[in-house]
Parts: sequence; C-alpha cells; structure tokens
Amino acid sequence: MKYIWYLISLAASAAVFIAYYTTVPHPLDKDIVISINQKNITREEFNARLASVHNPDRQEFINSLVVRELMIQAAEKEGIDKNEAFRRSIQEYYC
Repeated sequence: MKYIWYLISLAASAAVFIAYYTTVPHPLDKDIVISINQKNITREEFNARLASVHNPDRQEFINSLVVRELMIQAAEKEGIDKNEAFRRSIQEYYC
C-alpha cells in the first residue's frame, strides 16, 4: 500500500512540475542580453528601451542601463525605492 501512495505522489509531483514548466514562459539564455545581479534584461526589453532613446550610442546606453539597475537594486536593499523623490529622479534621469 505504501508503494502505491509513493507512486501516486511521485506521478502527481511530476505532473505539477511538467505543467508549470510547459505553461509559464521562461526566457531562454539566448534571449538574455544583460544580466545584472540576477536581474535579466531580455532582447525584447532591451530593444524596446533602446528604441525610446533619440540618439543612441549603444555602449553609453548599456552603461546607463546597468547604472540605473544597480541604483534601483541598492535602493531596494536600503528600503528607499518606495520614496517618491527617488522614483521621480530615476525616472527623469534614466527614462
């Protein structure tokens, strides 16, 4: 009887695992352009942000993107990311 319950629980776990990984879209490694402290920026997101810049120098844009993300991560760590003044300054300078 234990053996049957073991097989049923194993099959149920496998079904949940398979259902999750086949329905939730996960970015492929080839789709990730930049990774900043485990925060991935996909090719689609990168191109959308690059298109919003008027005169893009690609390397300068990448540097700006990295600095912006590092500042946001540091703000989250310090708990000031909810501060409206901080959010406004990030938006004005980096968007």
